[in-house]
Amino acid sequence: MSQEEVAEISEMHVTNYGKIERGQANPSLTTLVRIANALAADPADFVRGIARESVPDRQKQMTAADIIRGHSKRDRRLR
Repeated sequence: MSQEEVAEISEMHVTNYGKIERGQANPSLTTLVRIANALAADPADFVRGIARESVPDRQKQMTAADIIRGHSKRDRRLR
């Protein structure tokens, strides 16, 4: 399958899919599942073998205040 076909079936822009494929972007879980479905693959196969040590630390630790602030912004946008 071409990148264009996978992107279309996954309901995403081909540029974004290309970045994910090249390791230049990290997909959300939803996007990962959409890509797996487009490729008739098990999403678990995409993450199998990735250990905690393989995941970079966050640049900034989130505080409870950050989370509350994020929820408040989201709630305001939904109104």
